Amino acid sequence: MGFSRLFGLLCVGASLFAVSAAQAKAPEPGPGPSAHLRCDGKPDNITAGETAARLIAITAVVGLFLPQHEQADPSKRLSGAEGIAACNDVLGRESNPTRRVQLILARAIHHIEAGEYDAAIADARLAETDQPALAATPAFKLSFHLSVLEVQAMALVAMGKTQEAAMLGVEMGEAAPYDLVNMLRAAPLVDLSTDYGPREGRFYDALVRIYPTELAKRAAARERGGDFRGSAEDFEAWTALVATVLDDPEAFGPAHAAIGRALAGDAEQAEAHAKAAQAALQAMIASGKSDGTADISELLDFYRVWSLAKAGKLGEARLLFASRAAWTKPSPAAVGTLARLLQQGAKPEELSGLLAGDPARFKAEQLAARVRALTDVAKSDKGAKRYQAIRAPISSGQFTAFSDNVWHGGASKYLAKQDEPKLKARLIDVLRNGDGIPAEYAIILHSALVAKAQGKKTFMLMPLQKYIYRTYVRIGDPGEAGVIGPLSYDADRVVADLSPIIPPPAKGR
Repeated sequence: MGFSRLFGLLCVGASLFAVSAAQAKAPEPGPGPSAHLRCDGKPDNITAGETAARLIAITAVVGLFLPQHEQADPSKRLSGAEGIAACNDVLGRESNPTRRVQLILARAIHHIEAGEYDAAIADARLAETDQPALAATPAFKLSFHLSVLEVQAMALVAMGKTQEAAMLGVEMGEAAPYDLVNMLRAAPLVDLSTDYGPREGRFYDALVRIYPTELAKRAAARERGGDFRGSAEDFEAWTALVATVLDDPEAFGPAHAAIGRALAGDAEQAEAHAKAAQAALQAMIASGKSDGTADISELLDFYRVWSLAKAGKLGEARLLFASRAAWTKPSPAAVGTLARLLQQGAKPEELSGLLAGDPARFKAEQLAARVRALTDVAKSDKGAKRYQAIRAPISSGQFTAFSDNVWHGGASKYLAKQDEPKLKARLIDVLRNGDGIPAEYAIILHSALVAKAQGKKTFMLMPLQKYIYRTYVRIGDPGEAGVIGPLSYDADRVVADLSPIIPPPAKGR
C-alpha cells in the first residue's frame, strides 16, 4: 500500500471518527462561549471518544477535521442572574456527575452575586445530594464536600449570620484537618466566631500543627474567648520555635506574651517577658534594623499602661491609654479588657478618647472589619476568589499513587539525606508521585511513618511552607530540644487517621 493511499485512509477514518464523536455530543448552537463557560468558566468535559478522535486526527495530520475543544476561560463566566440562566441551561442536559456538581456550586455562587442567599444555600446543599453515588466516595468528602460547606458559609456571611458561618468553617476543619489549603480557607471563617469553645479549640489545634505561623491567629482567638493565659502560651511557643532557627533575640513573641500574662494575672512572668522584649528591641535598634520596631514599641507601651494601673497609678495609666489615636497591635480583646479595667472607678472627665464608650466596641469593630474583608475579597477580580471555593475533583487514584513511596520500608525516597543545618529539619518533597491536595496527605503520613521507624513519637512541619508538595519536617520526642509541643503531630494518631486514605500498597505489587 502506497503512502498516499494510507494517508487517505487515515484521513477518512479520522474524519468518520470525528463525525461519530460529534453525533454523540452535538455542539451547542449559536456563536460565542458555551453555556458551560458562561456558567463557571470551564468547558464541557471531553469524553473518551472525543479524546481518541483527536489523537487519530493528530496522527493522520488532519487536525482540521475536528473543531478545537473549548478552553477554560473565567473571563467568559457571567454573573448574577445571567450566570444563573447559563447554569440552568447547561444543567438541563449535563449528565457527567462531577461536572454537574461543579455547575451546581457555580450556580450557588451566582445566587450570592444576585443577593439570593437562601437559594445559594439550597444549591450548595443540592450539590451534596444531586449525585449520591459520587457523594458517597471518600474523594468527594475530601473535595466537593468542603466546597459545599464553604459556599454556604459565604452566603451566611453575606446575610450577616457570622456565627453560623464560623461554625461551618469549624466543620470544614473537622472534615479535612490534614488539608493545608482547606484549613487556611476555613480559618478566616472561624475567626468570625465570638466564642472559643471545644470545637474552635480543636480547629485551631489542627491549624497550628499544619501551619505553625498561625499560632498568632490562635492566640488572638483565645483572647477573644478571654483565655489570655492560653494566648501567652502560644506566643511563648512561637518564641521557643524561633529560638531554634535564629540567633537574634526575638521581640514579637515576648511582647505579646507579656500582655497575655499581664491580663491573665501572671505578673512576674509578664514582667520577665516585657524585659526580654525590651532587650530584643534595643538590640534591633542598635543593629540598625527598623522593620517591626514600631510594632514592638506599641506593644510595650500597652504593657506599660497595665503596669502603671497595677502599681496604683491609675490616672497616668488612663491618660496614656486614652491619648493614643488607636491601639492597633494588641488584640481588640486585650484593648477592650484593659479599657474595662481602667474605666472602673474613673471620673467622667477621665473617660475621654479611646477610654470613652463601651469597651465591647473594640471586638465588635474587629468583627465588622473581618466581615468587610471577606466581602471585599469575594467581590474583587469580578468575584474570581469566590469560585476558588469550588475544589478540584480528586480521585482515589491520586491518593494511592503515593502508596508505594509513602510506605516504603527502606531509605525514604521523599526525605533529604541530611537536615538543613539552620532549620534543624529535613526537606521532604513528594512531587515525584503527584501534586495537589493528596501531596499534603502524603507528606504528613510519610513523616509519621519515618518517625515511627526511627523510634520517635512526634514530628513537626516547619513554618512558611511554600509548596503543597514540599516542606521541612523535624522529627523527635516530646520534651526534646526543638520539639514544640503544640506544633507537633502524634505519629501514631496520624498513621491511624491517614492510612485509610493512603493505604499500604497491595502485597506483591
